[in-house]
Amino acid sequence: MTDHNSDPDKIVPPWSAEQVAGLNGYQRSGVFHPYTCGDASCRADLVATRDGWRCPHCSYRQTWAHAFSVDGWKEIENIQVGPAQEESR
Repeated sequence: MTDHNSDPDKIVPPWSAEQVAGLNGYQRSGVFHPYTCGDASCRADLVATRDGWRCPHCSYRQTWAHAFSVDGWKEIENIQVGPAQEESR
């Protein structure tokens, strides 16, 4: 089993209220693929809680998230792509 406590790019519960809000914002943002249930028969989007991710449809739980998922996605969500530049002649 992987020890997520030793990976600086991942966070483990308990998560603060701010982290939970950020992770659930990530789930709703559509910026990247959401965290999903690991049960092959379910695959629902997970919901962040102070105790980790939980599946709203079954008993699946996940106890880590990429640290970027808390608020790093907001910068990407705000990037706006400008019109295509005309080719130089």
